[in-house]
Amino acid sequence: MGELTLLEWAVAYIKYKDSVRGRIREYSVTEKTNRVDITNKDGSEEVFLCAASLSSLDISKLNNEKIACLNKKENLNWLVANWDLIKDKKCIFLFVNTKKSENWAINPNMHNSVTDKAALKPGLKSLFESISEAD
Repeated sequence: MGELTLLEWAVAYIKYKDSVRGRIREYSVTEKTNRVDITNKDGSEEVFLCAASLSSLDISKLNNEKIACLNKKENLNWLVANWDLIKDKKCIFLFVNTKKSENWAINPNMHNSVTDKAALKPGLKSLFESISEAD
């Protein structure tokens, strides 16, 4: 089997996570917008966005989505540069190497409440380096 696209990886990740929780009633994939909409059994909804490059995101429209992006230096730099704009949002960013099926995640809202500003960049760099950079 070849390398998964980011969207294919996200669907596999969602299914894997739900195999333990068993919360999902249904989900739909929209390839045109690289989006997965999830409806849980309790009626709550979740949105999972796939953006190979975070620079394509409209920060003003983000709220509490899960966002998968490639584990690339440009995405790490975007996260650091836009930290003040996203630190109060309840999004979860997943940095992914689809070739090796490796990932790390960060919730800026939670991370911001437990980390001081001086430790932000080195901490994020450490997380970034914990997996292989995506090609």
